[in-house]
Amino acid sequence: MQFKTLFTVEIPHSYYRELCPDFSFIFPRDTIQALQRGRLIAKSYHDRLYVLFEVDDTEQPIVTFEGSRLRFALKLLNPYFTNFTAFSFDLGRFKPLYRNQTIVSTLDLHRSTILVGSQWQHFLQFPDRPVTVNLKNSQGQILRNQVLGSTQTQGDIAYDLTGLSAGLYQVEELYPSRSQRTDYYLDEELISQDIFGFLEVTIDPTFYSSPPAFSIPFTAKQETLKYYVVTQKYTDLELGQLTVTDTGFTEDQRPQITFTKVLAPNFTANDLAPNLLGNAQSQVLLFQSQQVVSRQQMARRKIQLSRNGDILIPHLPAPDIDRSTADLIIQLSKP
Repeated sequence: MQFKTLFTVEIPHSYYRELCPDFSFIFPRDTIQALQRGRLIAKSYHDRLYVLFEVDDTEQPIVTFEGSRLRFALKLLNPYFTNFTAFSFDLGRFKPLYRNQTIVSTLDLHRSTILVGSQWQHFLQFPDRPVTVNLKNSQGQILRNQVLGSTQTQGDIAYDLTGLSAGLYQVEELYPSRSQRTDYYLDEELISQDIFGFLEVTIDPTFYSSPPAFSIPFTAKQETLKYYVVTQKYTDLELGQLTVTDTGFTEDQRPQITFTKVLAPNFTANDLAPNLLGNAQSQVLLFQSQQVVSRQQMARRKIQLSRNGDILIPHLPAPDIDRSTADLIIQLSKP
């Protein structure tokens, strides 16, 4: 048996230097059956999904499966993922759906969908009447049409999609002066699982000769980097000599980060309260970056805490993944 690559899927994240290791791919039953019919194999290897097709002795596909759809669910493995990732959608409500609909070799921007089972209710967004409510499938075909007149005040519509294929459905609300569309993702099999999102790949004939490398990218959260320096037995003169400087930007090949010193009386409501950081004998300073910086797995080198030119800490830490903010507390004490 011989196999060649049909397509791959990877998940880059600007937080990591390598591919993101925080997801696994789940194969629903319909995908497992489709893989068998198409003489395909799907496997994850080194944080990348590979879909392979079987070929004969002349390296031609034994079965061509163009036009067919393969579905995969994304399972989030890292409970701290939201701490360092920027999102363009409400993660608590929506499940992103990635598809190659516009360009066959590229995944479209995600669609924010609501995961539902076979039976569910849609709540109308506006009280305006009359309103035409259409249920559409992923091809835009109307499966159900309902018109609520001016005397009908109901605010929700019940749907039963038992027997229909899993995937994308849309409820369209057409009012006299506005409209609203809501995307739903039907998956009775996976509704009870903690699924992050879904991937659908429609196989194009060109995949057999030129396998695409699909990508689902994520961006690291950008924040103000804050170092709270809590000192003991420091005089006002010694406090004034403390500085935080970035001397490793050339070595790291990145923009330099500059810091502003903020005295405790000038802390704002967005800063940690000084009385929560030390005792009555403590003095607290804040060094905050003048620009937002991206969270990253590897700490930036040579961001240094110094006093009067003497380096006290040569490499200040970066926020760990279990921290939801870039607030870091540094303790300094003299004998």
